[in-house]
Amino acid sequence: DNMNVCPVDSFNRLAIKGDVINPESLGVDGVSMKLVGSEMSSQTTNGNYIFNDLIQGSNYEVVPSKDNDILNGVSTLDIVFIQRHIMDIAKLNTPYNLIAADINKDGRITAADIVQLRKVILGIHDNFPYNTSWRMIDKAYEFPDAKDPFLTPFPEKYHIESLNTNMRIDWIGVKTGDVNSSYVTNLNSEAVESRMSSFSLILPDQTIAKGENMISVHSCLLYTSPSPRD
Repeated sequence: DNMNVCPVDSFNRLAIKGDVINPESLGVDGVSMKLVGSEMSSQTTNGNYIFNDLIQGSNYEVVPSKDNDILNGVSTLDIVFIQRHIMDIAKLNTPYNLIAADINKDGRITAADIVQLRKVILGIHDNFPYNTSWRMIDKAYEFPDAKDPFLTPFPEKYHIESLNTNMRIDWIGVKTGDVNSSYVTNLNSEAVESRMSSFSLILPDQTIAKGENMISVHSCLLYTSPSPRD
């Protein structure tokens, strides 16, 4: 463009994109993606995101966040798993499950985490006082010690110094409190129906005298199917 005919900045426009998934590789929707250093509004993921038309050579910071959907994947079973971990009965075996168990975000897994999780399950709290409902971790990050993900700070945002090429930055979304990865995504998933059998108990008419003790013992099987096909 030796005659300066083309508009300024019409060349060398770049993009930053990526996926946001949970540890089970399911897309996480509703994540707010902010690109600090640009004038773009935050965008909400549908399992992925993209920022287009970025100026080459500029500095940016990709900041994902999600602090809702607090009870998704969270149940008393998670409390059991955390208890078993603390008591050395059965250790949580991935760095992401360990991060999910750190309810109060102090870099340790203790009884205090169980207390906070129980309050949320019981409805005493509608959020985690010292933590967010989700934590977003750079997928490319390698933990120095997978058994202790708190050994060094892990990246929850991504700084780009002088953008000079298209970039892909993927994220792992960790649901706080969901230590057994039971999070249910709304993205391209089939609804799972739980079925419960119903039954009636019919007892014969009986006459009972005043003061007479009677014990009637009945047993039944309650069946829950994990899917309509089982």
